[in-house]
Amino acid sequence: MKKRNLFLAGLLLILKFVMAQTMPALAQEQPVAWQGTQPIGKFLSDTLKIGYPIGYSLSLKHPADMEVIFPDSSFQYAGFEWLGKDYFPTRTDESGSLDSVVYTLASFSLDSVQYLSLPIYIITQTDCTAVFAKPDSVYLHTMVHSPPDSLAAKTNLNYVPVRTYYNYGYTLLLVTGIVLALLLINLAFGKRIRKLIKLYSISREHSQFRSAFDRFVKNVQTEDAVGNVENAVILWKNYMESLENKPFSTYTTKEIIEVIPNQQLAEALQHTDRIIYGQMASEESIRYTRILAYVAKRSYIEKRAFIEKQKV
Repeated sequence: MKKRNLFLAGLLLILKFVMAQTMPALAQEQPVAWQGTQPIGKFLSDTLKIGYPIGYSLSLKHPADMEVIFPDSSFQYAGFEWLGKDYFPTRTDESGSLDSVVYTLASFSLDSVQYLSLPIYIITQTDCTAVFAKPDSVYLHTMVHSPPDSLAAKTNLNYVPVRTYYNYGYTLLLVTGIVLALLLINLAFGKRIRKLIKLYSISREHSQFRSAFDRFVKNVQTEDAVGNVENAVILWKNYMESLENKPFSTYTTKEIIEVIPNQQLAEALQHTDRIIYGQMASEESIRYTRILAYVAKRSYIEKRAFIEKQKV
């Protein structure tokens, strides 16, 4: 006998579980006849705003031994979105039990009047009955009204100062990116870039030297021949000093010959010394000054070849 009762109790639990899983589909059916008290469902406000939460109260007075189930989040709320619910404990007295739930819903419909009727499921030993409350209505509170057909445009040309903000974060990010890019470029191509800059620099200096030196040489046969020869020698010494990194501007002729042992250069410097200190030019002044230009060009070519041979 006990085994039979346990079997019946287990079968009843399985039946209740199957009914609970099928309730969302049953909620879509038409209400069936119900002999007891009808559920009471109503909105807690007369109006609603689109997207704003609104409360809906659902309650039922039923016999104390009756089992009832309220809709949950899986139920389709007829145009409303389910946000949550607050369930109140069952209150029981001599007249029966009272179960009640307050749902929090939201609507995105533009209908001026919206209706809602929710069911309560009555569980018996033989079936599950969906009992619906009477439909309750709520009015849509319109925030934006339709504008008239024609509007008079009003212009305002007054200057309105706008406060500007400096984007320090973006600036810091930009500066950091530039610094990192320069570091990477320096690591990858730094030696090659410095080599090219050095080659360009000595080439530019040599062009400037030749241009200025040639002007002095052209004027050697003029009345100011001595001054032009002296300026050409000073320019040559300064250029050689920059090219060879040696103090040519303070060297005497003897010291220059010791640094650059060249017979033609020695004759040219000795001749220019006689012109400068004797204050008398000769017909060979141009030839000797051109020897200085030749020596400078050869030193430039050697310096350029030395730089080009450096590994990068």
